[in-house]
Amino acid sequence: MTRLPGKPLFCISLALASCLWLTGCVGTGEFARSKDTRPVFLDKNMSVQEAQGAITIGASTKADVQAALGVATVVKFDSGYEVWVYRGADGKATTTGAEFVILFAPSGTVKKTRIRPPSDQPAE
Repeated sequence: MTRLPGKPLFCISLALASCLWLTGCVGTGEFARSKDTRPVFLDKNMSVQEAQGAITIGASTKADVQAALGVATVVKFDSGYEVWVYRGADGKATTTGAEFVILFAPSGTVKKTRIRPPSDQPAE
């Protein structure tokens, strides 16, 4: 079997692009506003910035994240990568508000995090 150069980088890029696309679709559609079922943090007063501060890229595991933030919406990819999505609550974000997105490597550790701002605010 021939190994393609740069294949791991392509898989990571594809997983991240899919994550961002899925987050955009869920976060801005009428369905998300009318029937929002995305999990909030375990501590309902936690902001997305506080959640991001509780995670260490390259060190935090799925078990660490679930213990700190609670159960997430999970998207699994055939490559072994996973995306977990949380939303802010209780004045920290509205149902169309900020989301905290985490990309896990196949090893089970955090590869990357992203805060998606509320839909009425420009992305950073």
